[in-house]
Amino acid sequence: MVKDFRYAVVQQMILAEKVTLFRQIFLYIPKTIVARDIPMKPERLTMCINHVARFKFREIYAIADLTGIDHFLMVKLVYDQHKADLLAGSANESSRMLVKGEQTGMRVTRQLAHRQPGEDQRYQLIREAIEKKSISHFSQIFRTIPKAVMAKDAGIPVERLQAMVAKPAEAVDSELEILAGMIGVPAQKIIEIMR
Repeated sequence: MVKDFRYAVVQQMILAEKVTLFRQIFLYIPKTIVARDIPMKPERLTMCINHVARFKFREIYAIADLTGIDHFLMVKLVYDQHKADLLAGSANESSRMLVKGEQTGMRVTRQLAHRQPGEDQRYQLIREAIEKKSISHFSQIFRTIPKAVMAKDAGIPVERLQAMVAKPAEAVDSELEILAGMIGVPAQKIIEIMR
């Protein structure tokens, strides 16, 4: 079995401490891919992500092995997620008080529900991959970020972006400039990978 390249992205983000809670892993890799590779039913994985205390250690270890992260570090991400959930009010008052005492002076990182265009960390990952020539075709960008997200950030219809992927020759220079600006690369780099 060939491992999905996004596991390496997750590993980098964890080691760079940009992923500090277990749930944040799934900003970079779809749940369905992880569920398939563990193996686990996608519904159970979703339930466990929302209630991390329900994970079995072997499931956490399997995800750690897929990402190349130490088991202890992955368990810590799950534990930190559990504490954050308790503090956010998803548990009873006595459990929240117990964890609140442990959290004194510590900051719990939370993901913003909505980001401004270009602030998504996935654009940075795409930029790095283009610069390292890991992305050789325009369609590969959408393994990291959904077309709908990029289209919304660029202010163009999803159908237009899909047409650009299907027929790169029909792409308009102004659209390429917008996409290049969002990713943070010269428009020429986008043109090169569209060939």
